Amino acid sequence: MLPFQVSKPRESLNIAYRFQKVMKRDYDLFKSHLALYFNNIDEQESEEHNKNSIAHFLKNVWYDTSYTVNSRRRTDLAISLPYGNPKPVGAFFEMKTPGNTAEMPTAEKPNCKALQQLLLYYLDLRIEDNQHQLCRLVITNAYDWYLFDSTWWETHIYQNKTLIKQYQDYKRSGHNTPYFYDSIAKPFFNALETPMPCTYFNLKDYKQALENDQPEVLVVLYKILSPAHLLKQPFANDSNSLDTGFYHELLYITGLEEQKIKGQIKIVRRKNTIPASLLEQVYAKLDSKNCLKKIEQPQNYGANKEEQLFHLSLELCLTWLNRILFIKLLDSQIKGYHKEETEKGFLHSDTLNEFADVNDLFFEVLAKPLQQRQPHIAQKFSGVPYLNSSLFERTALEAATIEIDVLQNNVELPIWQHTVLKDSNGKKLDGSKRLLPYIIAFLDAYDFSSESKSAIQQNNKNLIGASVLGLIFEKINGYKDGSHFTPGAVTSYMCRETIRRAVLQKFREKEQYSECA
Repeated sequence: MLPFQVSKPRESLNIAYRFQKVMKRDYDLFKSHLALYFNNIDEQESEEHNKNSIAHFLKNVWYDTSYTVNSRRRTDLAISLPYGNPKPVGAFFEMKTPGNTAEMPTAEKPNCKALQQLLLYYLDLRIEDNQHQLCRLVITNAYDWYLFDSTWWETHIYQNKTLIKQYQDYKRSGHNTPYFYDSIAKPFFNALETPMPCTYFNLKDYKQALENDQPEVLVVLYKILSPAHLLKQPFANDSNSLDTGFYHELLYITGLEEQKIKGQIKIVRRKNTIPASLLEQVYAKLDSKNCLKKIEQPQNYGANKEEQLFHLSLELCLTWLNRILFIKLLDSQIKGYHKEETEKGFLHSDTLNEFADVNDLFFEVLAKPLQQRQPHIAQKFSGVPYLNSSLFERTALEAATIEIDVLQNNVELPIWQHTVLKDSNGKKLDGSKRLLPYIIAFLDAYDFSSESKSAIQQNNKNLIGASVLGLIFEKINGYKDGSHFTPGAVTSYMCRETIRRAVLQKFREKEQYSECA
């Protein structure tokens, strides 16, 4: 058998999940139970003793009552997926005692009893129990951990007709398990011509990181054993995950809602309109200023006056929200770069008292180089960079109709019944709030700094990244423009390939190298 194709834990993580922060409360819980785990492992004790220590560790940190952590068939331990009746197996473990080196694999000599047992139990679960949702297979002696992705096993084991027939003949024959290990499993692995990929780590390597509280090291271990990796479960705010709380409250503030129309979910104007919402304020201003007369071909916006005003209002709202959310991302990044200088942030009520301030931020600050800003503007928004971006140029619609500074500052919007906003005691806010402070407080209730180098989420705010915002705007805009949000993993690949080809082309032009990769 070829040696294992070994990956380190960090290399094995989903790229988006690798950069996902861990909540501090979860990190602290993990640290405390990891310390207990080290204390409970006893090399002189039985396999059952150490199995229970692993089960308690997994249950107390990651796998609560939504999951089941228990033996299944002859497996030492199995973790169920959090749905179904009965719940399907997502991962299973073959365990040895810490001192049992003879039956444990090594990267160089993988064909051992533990691997042969793993094969038998995999076939039992996959064929006898039809467990087709398996995600990971694990071999561990409490310290050494080998994690295998079920995809490889599905291709090279389950779809191997010869091996499956041998297994079925064995089940009918009445032979004991040593026969399977010696006559079927061992020869099969010896004949493998494809290296078996796995993730390997030794928990002893993390003891010093635990003693010194090194989150950049420990968080990787936390993630590798979490449901997001071990069971391939969705994780908060990945590139394809929508934060529904953020999305629906943003719709509410805007004055929109989802409705089911002819079997499809569509985003429309709220049935019970709220005058203080962003959309309704814009709608009223456009109507009172007769802005339709200033629009060329208003029929392009709808068949009647109401439709035209709605679509004009929505386009302006999305333009402004797009800018505000971009500013929030920028603001969070600036704060991340200036950790000891909190005044470097600028999207807060002290700076933005009214919508005229927002308008200044758009056009007199972000759209202008530092030397061209008026003195009082430059002082008020010190530390705000110049962005040479068309995002902060007046749109043709703004030039023809209204800008954000015409919105009323004193009208109050009732707080959404499922709001993320809480008071100082952690109780959900009720009552009402002025629109601009509401928007700022709402955005501040989330963490937009997910790209920072910190591995720990110090507060309990949900993370909102550029990919989540892309999904939200795609949902609001629909597909009318023929544009679709592209997840970060795809754009990363596209950029990498484009840059690679550009570099190779430059080498060919300069040095007449031939492409070799």
